[in-house]
Amino acid sequence: MFAAIPNNSRELHRYLLTRFFVSGILISVLVGTLVFYLENWRVEKMAFEQAAASARHFDSPEMRKLVAADSQMSQLELAKLLENSSFAGIRIFDSSGKSLMEAWGMEAGSLRSTV
Repeated sequence: MFAAIPNNSRELHRYLLTRFFVSGILISVLVGTLVFYLENWRVEKMAFEQAAASARHFDSPEMRKLVAADSQMSQLELAKLLENSSFAGIRIFDSSGKSLMEAWGMEAGSLRSTV
């Protein structure tokens, strides 16, 4: 753990350089990990808030009628909602988990096939 006392300035420089290098790497990894987890938490929170705000749109009586009717008009309303949001696609499920309707944006072609 402890190194011998350097005999000349060259050994001192090498000793300090390795200590600073190792300390710098450890600090960088620690700060990088902390920033990653904080940003990950912030992005997840923002995505949840956007999804909750979009879900509140379906809580209105008009949207409940459209979803219950399962008509072409509700599909058009869903497509209009998708255009105004930052989501790639919207799926509506009933209480049993059966898919009632869905709408996908223009850029979500490959995403739709994976979902």
